[in-house]
Amino acid sequence: MISRSHDCMKVSNKRNVTYREISTMKKIEFHQNYQEKFEYHGNTAIERIRKRGRIVIAKDWLLFDTVEDAAEYFNSSCGI
Repeated sequence: MISRSHDCMKVSNKRNVTYREISTMKKIEFHQNYQEKFEYHGNTAIERIRKRGRIVIAKDWLLFDTVEDAAEYFNSSCGI
C-alpha cells in the first residue's frame, strides 16, 4: 500500500514500513501543440521538458542565483 503526504511517501506492507523522501515538485503547462513539464528539485535550477505527445522535443534548465529565487519562480510562474 502506498500513501502520500506533503513531504514523504510511506510504503508499507505486512512486515515493515519504510519512508522515502519525495524531493521533486512538478507542474505541467498544456499548449495547443505541446506540453511543458517543470521539475524543481529544491536547488537553484528548474528543469523544463517540452513534449509533443510522448516525444521529448526540448529539454533545458532554468538557472537561478539562489534557492529562494528558484522556489519563487517555480511557485509563481510555472505550470498550473
